[in-house]
Amino acid sequence: MFFSYQHLLFLVLTLYLQSTSSNRQSFINLSQLGLEFIPINENLLLLVDINADSIIICSKICFSNTYCQTFNFNIQSKRCRLYEGDIDNTGSVIISQSIQLVVGTIKLTTDDFIDYGRPCSFCENKPYLVCMNSTCQCQSHSFYNGSICQSQKFLGGSCTNDIQCRNDVNLTCLSTMQCGFNLNIDDAYANLTNATILATTMYINSTISISTSTSDLIDITSTSTSDSTTTTTTSTDSTSTTTSSTSTTSTTTSTTATTTSTTTSTTATTTSTTTSTTSTTTTTINRCE
Repeated sequence: MFFSYQHLLFLVLTLYLQSTSSNRQSFINLSQLGLEFIPINENLLLLVDINADSIIICSKICFSNTYCQTFNFNIQSKRCRLYEGDIDNTGSVIISQSIQLVVGTIKLTTDDFIDYGRPCSFCENKPYLVCMNSTCQCQSHSFYNGSICQSQKFLGGSCTNDIQCRNDVNLTCLSTMQCGFNLNIDDAYANLTNATILATTMYINSTISISTSTSDLIDITSTSTSDSTTTTTTSTDSTSTTTSSTSTTSTTTSTTATTTSTTTSTTATTTSTTTSTTSTTTTTINRCE
């Protein structure tokens, strides 16, 4: 019976790892030549990037690091790259441009996590469990799925609760049952809460000016009512110019005066509107010496 190169490596690695770690029953699976593991996030998942003399040495380094679950090894260049996380949640295996590349993955079993949730004394020799809150828990960046500790998922990964997503990069389980960023929509309208809406106000400014000459001014009386639209001007030895609009009446009486009345507003230059039913204004100007 002939064994392929992959089968021979698997047998050698299995015997080697079992002989060097009596308390660990994990195994390493090797891919065929020409495949490569591509992580979702190289910066977050890359643990070690070194040269190793052989794939056995590269496997041993990964096996000795409890965070390492996947590695790439180039048989020709001897480059060994170790990654945190499994191939199911943190990346994918693709056909490589180099025929010399091999992907190795550590196969975890339920025996590695049989003491999950028990007091810390039970997981002292369990490398994939850590003591947290006096009980055996999964390592950081992983979650318990009921049988083993799996790697937390990245953006777009399926989930049912937040613990399944990489919370160290602010990922949570969204209502779409996918890991993503939970954006607070209130922040988008934060500026609107500070805005002040002012009611529209119209201001009408009117100015009445009276120009006097050197003649004497005595008891100038101005009376306006809203019951008439007739303008009457009476003057003695004087010239009076009066401008009026609809619903406004202005009557001016003077003994000896030259009177000029000008009305202005913000909405019309020579228009003045009186809304009072009856309004009487008396202005007395003393004699000019």
